[in-house]
Amino acid sequence: MRDELRENVIGKLRRKEPLFPGVVGFEDTVVPQITNALLSRQNFILLGLRGQAKSRILRMIAGLLDDALPYVEGCEIRDNPYNPICRRCRDLVGRRVTIRPSPGCRRASATSRSSPPRT
Repeated sequence: MRDELRENVIGKLRRKEPLFPGVVGFEDTVVPQITNALLSRQNFILLGLRGQAKSRILRMIAGLLDDALPYVEGCEIRDNPYNPICRRCRDLVGRRVTIRPSPGCRRASATSRSSPPRT
């Protein structure tokens, strides 16, 4: 998830799109710090008084995630194809598995590809 956020932030920065449109007054202070935290895959906590756009920023960060959440087709727990936890899916690592997006996702169709090597 952190890598996904990082890649999407980099994409927005390259396209010169604002990361947090509608957040006014924090362009020189808070926004660069949050951007650096996202790029470096760090955890962070938003603290502040009421009305300082904390919830708005969190919603916009969630918007940086991809619409599709892949899972291994046929797995009863819908395991992560890139880091499986169930024994059946771990045994499939290195073989061809069908990866599907979660129901309700607008993007991404089913794909069939080799699993990445386990690390």
